[in-house]
Amino acid sequence: MDGREGGRLRVVLATIGINIVAVALLTLVPWSDWRSGLALNLFDNLLLLGFVIRWRDGLMARLMLYGLVAGLVELAADAWLVDHTHTLDYSIGGGPMLWRSPLWMPMAWEVVVVQFGYVGLRLYERFGFAGLLMNGVLGAVNIPYYEEMARLIHWWRYSGCRMISGTPYYIILGEFGIAVALGWLAHRLRKGGALTALLCGVAGGTAIYACYGLAFVVIDGRPAVVATASKPAAAGLAALVNGKLITQSEVSDAAVAQKQMMALQFRADPAKAQQRIDAAEKAALDALIDRELVLAEFTKMGGSIKPQYVDEDVNALIGAQFHGDRDAFAAELAKTGMTMKKFRELREKMIIVQVMRRKHGAPMIMIPPTQKPVAEGSDDAVKVIDAEAGNDTVNEWLEGLRKKASIRKF
Repeated sequence: MDGREGGRLRVVLATIGINIVAVALLTLVPWSDWRSGLALNLFDNLLLLGFVIRWRDGLMARLMLYGLVAGLVELAADAWLVDHTHTLDYSIGGGPMLWRSPLWMPMAWEVVVVQFGYVGLRLYERFGFAGLLMNGVLGAVNIPYYEEMARLIHWWRYSGCRMISGTPYYIILGEFGIAVALGWLAHRLRKGGALTALLCGVAGGTAIYACYGLAFVVIDGRPAVVATASKPAAAGLAALVNGKLITQSEVSDAAVAQKQMMALQFRADPAKAQQRIDAAEKAALDALIDRELVLAEFTKMGGSIKPQYVDEDVNALIGAQFHGDRDAFAAELAKTGMTMKKFRELREKMIIVQVMRRKHGAPMIMIPPTQKPVAEGSDDAVKVIDAEAGNDTVNEWLEGLRKKASIRKF
C-alpha cells in the first residue's frame, strides 16, 4: 500500500470512528436535533476536503463529488419513503427541509458514499465480487446502529413496518444492496474525471432508491402500509396524519405515558389524577392526532424549546410534588417504568403545545399545584405543565389545522 492509499484509508476510517463516537455521545444530551446532524456532517466534509486540498488528491475529490450527487438524487428515495410507504419520519429533528428531507441529508449521504465507496473499492480490487459482498455485509451490519442512534438523538425515526428495535428490516436489506452498488461504482472513479463522478453519482442515487424500493416490497410485501386499511387491526394502525402513521401501540403508549405523568403531577391529589387519567384514556387517539398537528405546526414555524426551560419545568414539578427531593422523584419515576429521557420528552411536548395554544388565544393557565400564573409575554420562558381545554379561539385554530390536514382513522 503506497502512502497516498494509506492516507485515504486513514481519513475514511477516521470519519467512521468519529461518527460512531459522536452519535453515541449525542444520546447523552437532550438538545440534539437537526443542528447536531448538520454540525457532524459539516465536520466530516471539512475533514475530507482538507485531505483533498493538502494532498491534491483527485480520487478523493471525485469520491466526494460522486457522494454529493448521489445524495441529491437520493432525495427522491427519501420522499418515497416518507410519502408513499409512510414509514420514515423526519419531523422529530425539525429544521429547514430540502423536499422531504433535512437540509443536511445530501451531505450525510456524501459521507456515507465516500466511506462505503472507498472501502468497497479497496475490497473489490483485493477480492473481486466477493469483496463487494463483504462491503454489503458491512453496510447491513453498520446501519442498525446508526438508525437506532438517529431515533434517540432526534434525527429521524421509522414506524409502521417490520423492525428490529428501531431499524426496519427493509432498510437493513436495502443497505446491503446499496453498499454493494456504491463499491462497484466507486471502482469506476480510479480513472476518469468530473463527468465520470457525476454520472456515477446519478447511478448511485438511483441505486439507493431501487434498493430501498425492492427491499420494502420483499420484506413488507405490500405497495404501501396504508393499503392495509381493510385489515387495520392486523396492521395495528390507528390513524394516518399528513402521511405520518399513528399505530395502536403508540396510542396505548401515549395513554400509559399520560397515566404515568398524571400520577406524578397530581401525586398529592389521587382523585384528580384518576379523573385526568380517565379523560385521557377516552380521548387518547384524538389527543395524539391534535398533538401531532400542533407539533408539526411548531416545527414548520422553526420553533424550538431551550433545554433549560425543560430543566426549569422538571425542577418546578420536583419542588412542588416532592419538596425538592430528587431521589424521591427518581424513585417514583422508576416505579412508573418511565425513563428520565422519556419524561423530559413528554414535558417538552406539553410545553410546546401550551406555547402554541397561548399563541392562538388560550387563556392563562395556572401551574399546579402552586397556582402561580404564567407571566404575560413570557412564551420563551414558559413553565406551564398543564394543558387544559382552551377557549373558542384555540378550538377554532385546532379545527383549522384538522381541516387543512390529511387525517384518516382506521
